[in-house]
Amino acid sequence: MSTESSRSNVLAATIIGGAVGALVALLLAPKSGRELREDIKGTVQTLQTKSSELLEQAKVTTSDTLQLVKEHGAELVDKAKEVADNAAHSARIATETIAQAVHKTTDQAADSIHKATDQVADSAHKATDTAANAAVNETKKLDAVGNKY
Repeated sequence: MSTESSRSNVLAATIIGGAVGALVALLLAPKSGRELREDIKGTVQTLQTKSSELLEQAKVTTSDTLQLVKEHGAELVDKAKEVADNAAHSARIATETIAQAVHKTTDQAADSIHKATDQVADSAHKATDTAANAAVNETKKLDAVGNKY
C-alpha cells in the first residue's frame, strides 16, 4: 500500500509540476492576449481533468485500502475468538482433570482412613477381649485361692 501511495504522490507532483511549468511558459511567452487566454484556458481545463482523475484514483485507492483493513480486521477478530475459545476449552479440560484427581485422592484417603479405623477398632476389641479374659482368669484364680483358705 505504501508503494501505491508513493506512486500516487510522484504522479501528482509530476502533473502539478508540469502544469505550473506550462503556466509559467504561457505567461512568459510572447503571445497576443487572446492566444494567451486560450492557452491558459486549455491549461486550466487540463489541470481540472488531471485533478479529477487524481481525485477519483485517490477515492478508489482509499476505498480499496478501507476494504482490506475491514477484511483483515475481521480475520484478526475471528482468530482472536478462536484462540480464546481454545484457551477456555483447555482450561475446562484441565479443571475437570484436576477435579477428578482430587476426588480420586480424597476417595483413596477416605478408604485408607476407614481401613485404619477398622483395624484400630479390631485391635481395641481384641485388646478388650484379652483384658476381659485376663480379668476373668485372674478372678477365677483369686476365687480359687480364696476358696482354699
